[in-house]
Amino acid sequence: MVHSSSKLFLTAVKEITRYNLMISFSYKDTSLLTGTYGAVMTHTQILYGDRFGKQGELRVGCSATIFDENRGKILLTKRTDNGRWCLPGGRMESGESAAEACEREVWEETGLRVRVKRLIGVYSDPDQLVIYPDGNKVFLVVLGFEVEVIDGVLGLSDETTDVGYFTLAEMESMAMHGNHKSRVEDALLGGETLIR
Repeated sequence: MVHSSSKLFLTAVKEITRYNLMISFSYKDTSLLTGTYGAVMTHTQILYGDRFGKQGELRVGCSATIFDENRGKILLTKRTDNGRWCLPGGRMESGESAAEACEREVWEETGLRVRVKRLIGVYSDPDQLVIYPDGNKVFLVVLGFEVEVIDGVLGLSDETTDVGYFTLAEMESMAMHGNHKSRVEDALLGGETLIR
C-alpha cells in the first residue's frame, strides 16, 4: 500500500514534469506541489531556485507604495489570482513610461489616481520564476515607486478581493506575495534608490 503523502508526491512530480519545471525537491513548502495530474493551475505561483528566472520571459513591471496620511501604514491589495497581499502594480505596456504604467495600474486595481513621487528601487531576482494560471512563465524586473494619491475612491477591481492600509508589524502575519514586504521595508527606509 502506498502512503497518501507518497501518492501526493508522485502526483506532484507528474504535474511538475508536465509544466516543464525544474524544482529542487529539497524545497520545504509542499503547498506548491499539490494538485492532480493533468489539473489546470488556478493561481499564480512564485518559485525559487538556482537561476529559475532563466526559464521565464523577461517582463518589466512596477509597484506602488502608497502611504496613509501619517506615513505609518501602506496600502495593500489582496490578489484574486492567489489570495496573497501585495503592493498595487503590474506590467508595463509598450508605448508608456514607467511612471504612466505605475499610475495606470494603481487606477485599474484600486480606483485611486496617483502621481509618482520617487523611484524607491529596481528589483530583479534571478532565482525567482513567476508562473501565471495561463502557463506563462515570467522573469520580472520591477520598478518600485512611492506615489501620492491625487484623486479617486478606494475600491476593488477584478484583480483584487480586498484592500487596506497596514503597518509593517501587521504584515508580519499576512500572506504576502513574493518580495513585496521587502519593498515596503525599502520604502520606509527613504533615501537613495536601491538596486536589488
